[in-house]
Amino acid sequence: MTSIWRNSGVDCEAGGDVLAGVQGQYALPIPIDCDVTLIARARGYTGWVYTDAENPSRPVLRLAAGQRKILDIQLETAGGQLSQR
Repeated sequence: MTSIWRNSGVDCEAGGDVLAGVQGQYALPIPIDCDVTLIARARGYTGWVYTDAENPSRPVLRLAAGQRKILDIQLETAGGQLSQR
């Protein structure tokens, strides 16, 4: 089972959630026009942090009103093999 941690920054009234036991598809609402950090992890796997390919130095997700983003997160086992979680 995977845990997903979501945190919005200070500029958007800091807050966060930990979603434990996430499997398969999951809809995660996030605040609009706010920098959000997404982290996925599972025991025995290397953790994953959302990074925008257009700006990898700033690992945050920011969506405008009505915008949606679909993420296909694949965690690597601690030994280096991919596993879709």
